[in-house]
Amino acid sequence: MNLLHLTTARSIHLSRIPRNWISCTNVFILSAMINLELTASVLAAAVPQESGSSVESSLEYTAAVEQHRSTIDELQSDLGPFDTLLIQPISDLTDLLIEAGDFSEAIDLLEQQLQIYRISYGLYSSEQIALLEKLMNLYVLRQEWDEVSNRLSYLSWMYSRDERSPVPDQLAGLKRLRDWHMFVLNNDRREREPIHLLSIRDISEKSLNLAVDYYGKDNPELIDYIYDRAQADLYIALAIMLTSETSPALITMTEGVASTVTTRLNRLRTASDFETAYGSRVNTVIDRAFRNNMSRHFAHISAIRDYYADTGNQEAEAMALIYMGDSMLLRDQYESNPLEFSGQARGSSNIGSANRYYSQATSLLLGIGIPAVDTDLFFSCPVLLPVNSFTPAFSATQLDCRELSETDALDLGDIHLLVDTVPGIRQLST
Repeated sequence: MNLLHLTTARSIHLSRIPRNWISCTNVFILSAMINLELTASVLAAAVPQESGSSVESSLEYTAAVEQHRSTIDELQSDLGPFDTLLIQPISDLTDLLIEAGDFSEAIDLLEQQLQIYRISYGLYSSEQIALLEKLMNLYVLRQEWDEVSNRLSYLSWMYSRDERSPVPDQLAGLKRLRDWHMFVLNNDRREREPIHLLSIRDISEKSLNLAVDYYGKDNPELIDYIYDRAQADLYIALAIMLTSETSPALITMTEGVASTVTTRLNRLRTASDFETAYGSRVNTVIDRAFRNNMSRHFAHISAIRDYYADTGNQEAEAMALIYMGDSMLLRDQYESNPLEFSGQARGSSNIGSANRYYSQATSLLLGIGIPAVDTDLFFSCPVLLPVNSFTPAFSATQLDCRELSETDALDLGDIHLLVDTVPGIRQLST
């Protein structure tokens, strides 16, 4: 379910009047950007490379494996199974096995290395992090998501206790941990989705606080951390409104309102189901949880706008206003109408609330000399919301949809979609 990217659009006429609204309710865009990049980076070292002849069958490979095993056996015989002198030969053999695609034995050796580090350097020694990620990579390739999730929990403990590393290294580690949660969220079991979403929020909060202490309150380096924090609230808000199984657990964890029945969560689909679980005031519970998270998301984006306004960067301020409009666009689509409950029947696709911010942004952009034809083109092209990262430069956001294909379809790239319309069934498509 990851990233909870809802397919919707910011698209208006040249006069900034609503024109083209794209809305696919209960459809999520999964890891279209961050997670695909993460997948490529974390799995690259673990994917066996093709060659003219199979590595496993080669005499050289067999001889190398036997030599490493012999060395390891001799060391273990003399020093025991957990001596630090075993780390390098075990690591060499592990890499050789991974290259050959023998993941089962490689996993066993990685576990042995981790045990050596725990015994010799401490339970939460930072030297384990690289090994844990390599181990998680292998479990990803084997599609063993329970194992990935278990190791991710331990990795989270490792990063949470890391206070000795330089702050930039701590921030980079937290960013990687956040990306791991985003990635695993796509594939893990439904009952773990709230844990991943709240972990993403907590990691983003810790990263922001750490960055403020390190960079100072008025530093452009903070923008990305503020935006990540804003997105964490948005993901939770959309999950509360759109996912039948995840929503009740998130409401309980974030609002302290627990269900009074033991009905399976994936059966809470209708108004009567929610009323049975949460009482007749269920609409208030859902609305409050959704509104609180959306308000926090909007406040963080507003803080970005205020920073650029104070520093006189009108282009970046205009971009922040556009992101504020995007927040309103998403909020309005799922803000409740009378007698409506969670799902696609809620809210309005009226662009009116968002248009206020889009109009302010357009005025700023025109005022700094950006041609009207460029702003008109920007607002006439559909985009996928929410946008994955904050971009302060208008020129870096341009989509040219003036020349469409023969089918009049705009190619938005390869997107992973999750159709969530049937309880208990998740259909992944591209």
